[in-house]
Amino acid sequence: MIDAIQEQKAVLEIDSIVITLTQTDFDPMQNKISRKDGFVYKINGKEIWGTDGEIPKREYKSISIRLGKKNIDFPQSALENLYNPNLENTEANHDKDNDILYLQSTNSDGAGGYIVVWVIEKGQYKGRYVYYGF
Repeated sequence: MIDAIQEQKAVLEIDSIVITLTQTDFDPMQNKISRKDGFVYKINGKEIWGTDGEIPKREYKSISIRLGKKNIDFPQSALENLYNPNLENTEANHDKDNDILYLQSTNSDGAGGYIVVWVIEKGQYKGRYVYYGF
């Protein structure tokens, strides 16, 4: 559960792990938007998550994790094409036995809603899974 949230930033703590998520306003002028029949279907050549054919309002700016003295910054590929995040709907689960951290968020709303799960194993970012959960 989120420990502290501001408009553009959330901080989550689980065990001795501190997770910081930030978002920013989406700037359509800085992105290549592809439309089909008037609906946005790709941004920068990638399928999009979090809208129902409209231009997104927000996007992830960064996610970083502090594991003791080690810092992990998510690569840009972990954040791209995920729009309209709901920082307050972010949770983390730590599998101590296998040293795996799962960070998940339910984002956007309505027909644009989606769930993303990021996996950090033994202090290394391993990947993400994105799906419609409704």
